[in-house]
Amino acid sequence: MIRKNMRRPLPGDIIVADRKYYKHYGIYIGSNQVIHFGAEKGHELNPSRAKVIKTSLKKFQKGDPLWVEESDEYNAFDSDKVIALAKARLGKRGYNILTNNCEHFANECKYGVKRSRQVEIVIKEAGRVASIAIIVFASGSPLGRILVYRNLYKAVA
Repeated sequence: MIRKNMRRPLPGDIIVADRKYYKHYGIYIGSNQVIHFGAEKGHELNPSRAKVIKTSLKKFQKGDPLWVEESDEYNAFDSDKVIALAKARLGKRGYNILTNNCEHFANECKYGVKRSRQVEIVIKEAGRVASIAIIVFASGSPLGRILVYRNLYKAVA
């Protein structure tokens, strides 16, 4: 089970900044420093320029709500190993929103498991919308098609 803990982060913790439409993950390494997938200044909207960087906690948070994420699904590495794994990835590129994003990075450092629940949720919802679309289009109902188009738009907007 995943838990949000509002306590002050400790070195080796996964921390989460709650952005408006997504959650941004990083590894807190102490001294108000975080390692996470980030963008080079001036290239924030270009995922191909993203790399693993170290920033201040304040810069990582950007004024958004912040918490420590804890999970009992996997055995966590000790904090020294988590920090060492995060530091070893500094400067690495290869960001991919579906297979190698900030959440994948944080979970891999903390638990050795490359996983993003955000991606899993989006894929599950997309599958649900696609299933509805197939059923409605198979029925041939014009009203059904309009509803499917509206739901598809909502799912991707």
